[in-house]
Amino acid sequence: MSDEVLEFSEVYSVSKGALNHGRLRMQREKITFKASRSGKIETVNPADVEEVTWMRAPKGFEMALVVKSGMSTRLQGFKETDGQRLQSRLKKWYQVRWTEVERSVRGLSYGRAEFRGSSMKFLIDDKPSFDMPLASVCQTSMNKNEVHLEFHPNDEADVQLTEMRFYVPPTTAPLSSTSDSVTDDKDAVKEFHSKIASHADILRVSGDALIAFDEMSCLVPRGRYTVKVYPAFLFLHGKTFDFTVPFQSIVRLFLLPHNDARQMYFVVSMDPPIRQGQTRYPFLILLVNKEETMEAEIALSEEEVKAQFGGKLTKEISGPIYEVLSRVMKAVASKKIIVPGSYKSQRGGSCISCSYKANHGMLFPLEKGFIFVHKPALHVRFDEVVAVNFSRGGTGASRSFDFELEVKNNIIHIFQSMDKDEYSRLYDFCSAKKLRIRNKGGKAGGATYRDDFDDDDSDHDNYLEKMKAEGAMREDDTDSDDSDYQAGEGSGDESAGDLEFDSDAVLSDDDENAAITIKEAGSKKSSKPASKPKATKESKPKEAKAAAAKPPLVPCCVCGVGVLSCYTIVSFVLGLPSAILHTVNPEMLASPSLSDL
Repeated sequence: MSDEVLEFSEVYSVSKGALNHGRLRMQREKITFKASRSGKIETVNPADVEEVTWMRAPKGFEMALVVKSGMSTRLQGFKETDGQRLQSRLKKWYQVRWTEVERSVRGLSYGRAEFRGSSMKFLIDDKPSFDMPLASVCQTSMNKNEVHLEFHPNDEADVQLTEMRFYVPPTTAPLSSTSDSVTDDKDAVKEFHSKIASHADILRVSGDALIAFDEMSCLVPRGRYTVKVYPAFLFLHGKTFDFTVPFQSIVRLFLLPHNDARQMYFVVSMDPPIRQGQTRYPFLILLVNKEETMEAEIALSEEEVKAQFGGKLTKEISGPIYEVLSRVMKAVASKKIIVPGSYKSQRGGSCISCSYKANHGMLFPLEKGFIFVHKPALHVRFDEVVAVNFSRGGTGASRSFDFELEVKNNIIHIFQSMDKDEYSRLYDFCSAKKLRIRNKGGKAGGATYRDDFDDDDSDHDNYLEKMKAEGAMREDDTDSDDSDYQAGEGSGDESAGDLEFDSDAVLSDDDENAAITIKEAGSKKSSKPASKPKATKESKPKEAKAAAAKPPLVPCCVCGVGVLSCYTIVSFVLGLPSAILHTVNPEMLASPSLSDL
């Protein structure tokens, strides 16, 4: 290493919160750092260096070159022994002040802020805890006593700081001893916010907008906003909050018809999303009436309009508001407008009414994905879908179904309460887009379309048909039992009446007393009110039914009436179970007296 050149090969440059490995080369004329990964070269003019600080850092020791504007180039990875060599060379070559700084490591979260040019230091017990280049701030907002900062993303960093929040009391002691510090004032939070905003790299609203749309109804974020289109960003001005949407953060634009055919959704998909406090809005959704029209002029000359937009816009533009907005955004943001494709619902619309996460909305099947509006808005591309599933909604004869989207990382989005008339159309749409359908063709435990819904008869009642079938089975099981109680072959009192007035009955002298006894017993029984207990029918096996088949009808030798009626009378008089008499051989009834029974 010569006296005119000082080199360090294992050094890291701190840029946007990330450490970039590279090589440092220091000469009398200039200081250069070349990144190993990207090959980018950063150059510092020694004449602009005002101070050099030396302190401990996560990667060994850190040297910060502070220039007159307040910006600093921070380099880490030095050894402790490198400090003496660097100090001597810098004082000899550049005649700058060398300061060794001790960082605060107490871990406290409160202190005071010190602003120096475009840099801010946070001090705890008069020791620097961290410093922040304000040029890394891309957005700042104020809410009561809080100041919220957002930082520019760094694509080269695996882990990076994206946002930070400061709480500033309404009245506070001086935050810094310098003349450029926040002092004791009622509006200390406003002054703190203004100092950050003055040096932050923020898209500023200046000049005239290309075109403005007044009092637009915004669903997300909710409210009414004046939408102004600038050459580099979209600006929303509301009563409480303002939002700035850079065109480079716009991913997609959608123009979707409402299911009432009177309104249109204009949806802007953003990454990174806009924020309101802790709430993130990845979608901007405007609701526009189709009948509202407007006439406006682009705030540029005709030559400038033609040069910038290549004939996509004209200086004078008129028509429905949603068409004017779509044409302007398509030309200025250089994004295509995505509209619904070939899918048509049962009513001829382009969407399906359903619920997602207990919120009612509309699902639009597009040519390359699905989008749900409006709360919470969701866009799923077909290349993210692992499988879809159709399931019955509710129980019984349901008139709705659920549609499930399984995406990567085992996430399932469930859209509920879809009308069953949309089942076949959505099923055919998914099949045409070659999406994997889990219950296609039916599976064990899974229902197909025909199982879930029967379109041939919308009034078909499955429960009623099931009850009829069960009733028919019960009638078949009890036909043999019920035939014993047919009218005309009555039992009990009716049989006794038939016996009493049977003129064809012929009695012998030996059986006369027995017949009179039977007749008197029947008369006494009939004099009392008959109470018929409910007969409980028990299901019998087929073998028992065959054994209990009724015998042939033969005249009784005692009374001359049918055998079955005689069974009933005798069982009633003698108090014997009818089942016993029914098992007696009919030939035994031909005996001349009842004693054979």
